[in-house]
Amino acid sequence: MSQGVPGFKYEEEKGASGITDLAGLPLYLDLFVAMDFRGMIDEHLQVRQRGWTDSRIASSLVLLNIAGGDSVEDVRILE
Repeated sequence: MSQGVPGFKYEEEKGASGITDLAGLPLYLDLFVAMDFRGMIDEHLQVRQRGWTDSRIASSLVLLNIAGGDSVEDVRILE
């Protein structure tokens, strides 16, 4: 199976540990693109009235769950 170029680029942060537990999250974003997650959410979930799109809210909550967030306020970590 051939592999393509990922849709993201890792940047090294100059810090004490240099390790983050969130480094794998961009792979899930590539998966969302491959399975047309945005299209499925926007087609089936139409609750947004203003602000973020339905697909952005859903993908943020899924990533938050994967990252081990405890509450919706933890979305700031993903920003």
